[in-house]
Amino acid sequence: MDGTELLEIFCRRRDKYLEVAGVQAVSPIDFSLRISPTGKEKDPPHLTIGVGVHGDEIQGVQALNQILDESYDALANAQQPVLFVVGNPEAVKLQRRYKDADLNRQFSKGSIDATVYESKRAAELERAVQGTRYLLDVHSTIAPTRKPYGIFPNRVDLVEFMHHLGTDISDIILVDILSPEKGMCFDEHLYFTDPKCTPITIEVGCLSDGQSAVDRARNAIYGALHYTGVIPGEVSLQQYPTLWEEAQKVPNSKDSSLVLDLVNFQPVEKGFVLGYKAETPITSEYDGIIIFPRYNNSNVPTLVRIAVQKAS
Repeated sequence: MDGTELLEIFCRRRDKYLEVAGVQAVSPIDFSLRISPTGKEKDPPHLTIGVGVHGDEIQGVQALNQILDESYDALANAQQPVLFVVGNPEAVKLQRRYKDADLNRQFSKGSIDATVYESKRAAELERAVQGTRYLLDVHSTIAPTRKPYGIFPNRVDLVEFMHHLGTDISDIILVDILSPEKGMCFDEHLYFTDPKCTPITIEVGCLSDGQSAVDRARNAIYGALHYTGVIPGEVSLQQYPTLWEEAQKVPNSKDSSLVLDLVNFQPVEKGFVLGYKAETPITSEYDGIIIFPRYNNSNVPTLVRIAVQKAS
């Protein structure tokens, strides 16, 4: 199923909520659906579910479409305001990462580039989610990964939110947020601008994982709906997440290259050969895991990173 078909399905299912009398449903921006209980129509969203921020990561859109269909009665009687939004619909139509620029580098910039679709879309999203208490942003990885994972800064409420999704995602890569000057990700924008918000990003698997990634995204969205009290339901807690923090960063250069087939969460021992700078081996300085190996990309500043388990 291509991106245009997925968006058509989303719109049909959204419209069912919009057209039924008694359901407090609106579409505040294109390809969105906000449902509010009576009396809370003007409140900010209690929970925002974002999918499709990158247009080639369609598993989240597929999962959201399923939920809007199979949980109509529960969502039509939502106990808290909830916003569902397809982040980058133009890129989803193209099934490309983005149309003009990476949407996850357009938030919090403070100005809009009218020539860049994603710049305008980021401004729309910022207005739509303002004041939201929770954000779950659902992604998939482009490169292979041995495990799905969460990726966000080290803060207790963020870790607890992911833990309470009740999925099999049991690893978190801890990261520092980007700067407004460079542009921020969707969750980083809320982390940066609203300390009361609990925003997280999850990677539900690789693009090639197919239905297993869709199922994981579906379970995560249901977990968020239940944990935040939007709809009734129990969350089955899984293993408490393992936290990973960056310990080594290998800078990129014209004469540097990686050995073949490094993948996210691949365990390595200290001294493992990661690649070569000219003819000199580049080795891991730690026992840890591979994160974010970059192949065939001369524009990135970092070639690969090593992460180690954060001490408790």
